Amino acid sequence: MKIIYSLILIFLFLSPDLQAEKIDPNQKPDPLPETTFEFPKYTETRLKNGLKLFIIEDHEQPTITMRLLVPGGNSVEGEKSGLADMVASLLTKGAGKLSALELATKIDGVGASISASARGDYITVSGSGLIKHLPVILKVFADVVAKPTFTDDEFDKLVPQMIAAVQNEKSSPGTLAAAMARKIVYGEGHPYAKRASEKSVNSMKVEDCKNYYANWFKPNESTLAIIGDVNKNTIVKVIEKAFKSWKEGETPDINIPSPKPMPLGVYFVERPASVQSSIIYTTQTLPYADKKYNTIRTAASLIGGGFAGRLFKTLREKHSYTYSPFGYQTRLKYTNSFICGSDVRNEVTDSSIVVIKEQISNLVAQPPEEEELYRVKKYLVGTYQMSFEKSSFIAALVQNADFFGISMNKVKSFPQRIMKLTGYDMQDAAKQYLNPDKAYLVVVGSPDVKDKLGQFGKVYTYNLDLEPKKIEEVSMTAEELIEAHTKAVGGKEAINSVKTIMGKGQVLVSMQGQTMPPGKIIDIWKAPNMKYTNIDLGTLKQETWVDGKKAWASQNGIMNAITGKDLVNQLNESIMFFETKLIDLGYNCEVLGKQNGLISMKAKGKDGSEKTYFFDPETFLLAKVERVKESPRGNMPITITFEDYTMISNVMLPGTIKNVSPYFTLTSTLSYEINQPADDSQFNPKVKKQPTK
Repeated sequence: MKIIYSLILIFLFLSPDLQAEKIDPNQKPDPLPETTFEFPKYTETRLKNGLKLFIIEDHEQPTITMRLLVPGGNSVEGEKSGLADMVASLLTKGAGKLSALELATKIDGVGASISASARGDYITVSGSGLIKHLPVILKVFADVVAKPTFTDDEFDKLVPQMIAAVQNEKSSPGTLAAAMARKIVYGEGHPYAKRASEKSVNSMKVEDCKNYYANWFKPNESTLAIIGDVNKNTIVKVIEKAFKSWKEGETPDINIPSPKPMPLGVYFVERPASVQSSIIYTTQTLPYADKKYNTIRTAASLIGGGFAGRLFKTLREKHSYTYSPFGYQTRLKYTNSFICGSDVRNEVTDSSIVVIKEQISNLVAQPPEEEELYRVKKYLVGTYQMSFEKSSFIAALVQNADFFGISMNKVKSFPQRIMKLTGYDMQDAAKQYLNPDKAYLVVVGSPDVKDKLGQFGKVYTYNLDLEPKKIEEVSMTAEELIEAHTKAVGGKEAINSVKTIMGKGQVLVSMQGQTMPPGKIIDIWKAPNMKYTNIDLGTLKQETWVDGKKAWASQNGIMNAITGKDLVNQLNESIMFFETKLIDLGYNCEVLGKQNGLISMKAKGKDGSEKTYFFDPETFLLAKVERVKESPRGNMPITITFEDYTMISNVMLPGTIKNVSPYFTLTSTLSYEINQPADDSQFNPKVKKQPTK
């Protein structure tokens, strides 16, 4: 074996061809010869129930991919925003005779996948796997499409998951900025501008899902693409048999109104304690089928399309303001928008806006150099052609052409049409559709950056629910508001008579839409600022102790001392009736006004921490507290609500306390005892005694 190996080495060394080839490591290699690109051949036919079928044979791999497109999507939800997403999620949660678990097990068992998702104009159902498992995959796929069960149990599981997703958006400034941009460009209430909210999700019933499905899931209005190792002559019969139970029918008309954009200006979404600003410039463009759509798309890429885009070269490479700027045009049927921007540090928010506006204005004023435009065009064409490696892309391309009303000749000639675009085409597109003079500016960030935005236009302020931040003036000082709240709680004399409070009850924790089994909670306060909390969820146990000077936390037996800002917060929260003593404790308090029916007051501590308190204007009891908490994932908005107040020993105490963050919701239902004995040792883990149960 060693002799053979040595002979091979000698042969390679002495080979004249290899000896003649000299490689210069300092010289860039020549590009490979350009290959000819051919659009895949496909067959189009219709089943007896009217379902349009596209078949693309691909025998390179023993696989199959299926993609169903059903018109409608989010644009036909009406007032129940998010309904299409709920329907899409439920499709794979039980179909035919299979439960959600049985369906998942059957598909996983053959290494396949089936999923559904909703977009602005349609819902898609996709499936893929090995061709040898086609009977199993197709049977389940057809049941998902034609026989979804929409059970109450699965619906009830998805509701909290969707609400958790809505709450999680508040922790994503980029998502908020994009949603705000849609609202501005298309107008309040436009189908393309709506988004799911807690209110819309909670208003949904399983019957709404069934009605949506009955209205829009019709085979004669849908298309199905099949790509893979199939024979077009035999697969049609197989598909026909699988979908024979899916009956054709009429669907409602889709009437998407013309956009009614909001006034030009700066739309600022306050996100307290953000260390970055999410910036978006946006304008209204044209329907997807318009002949100028791809010209605008190319101009958008010239501004912010990856490494070749101008924003990358300026915001990132020249100024180091950001890591990943962007620029693109949306892909909707009836109207679209241009969006560009980036996430930048607070201190360079205004500077970044100036750079973005400057780059677009430069394109409006002067066509790009030929070399710059060539790089962008080659990037678009290259990305397009490389995407044909994915079966899902081919399916989407053929189906979308049919859905959007674009001829296949136009689709096939995309590379040639892009490469023919000139610098003057880019300039003309920028003048008409990207022009900063017609653009809206969206900024999501810390209130500290708001003062920098007035130079760019009139500033409209919104909250994290993307609702206008309308503040009515209130003729009360902070001192008067706190005094009114103190009286509402029971008055100073009653408050001062309380030496201990013991609260016991049930706690529910929801994380990312999954609700854990009910647990127990014990809260004990002792004047002046001692507190003990015990939360027991069975698999998760958490305790905190505050002895008036120090604080500790234990999770499942692992204890750590609480320090820094968290210690300050714990010491404050351990003061009974803390909100009645804010000014006495040195907080700088300012009444902001009435927001959403509640009187709001900002309180700023000596350490720089801030909280906003919301009081009921009739009872003056505390209704809500908003604050920002530092976490490993960044600054996290926290909302605490107080409900179901009850008079106990002459003081009002909340029976329900709910802590809401983007990642979890903790709801406590408590009953109280006042002035029961509580030894100081209960508030220090070093000498801890278990509280009376």
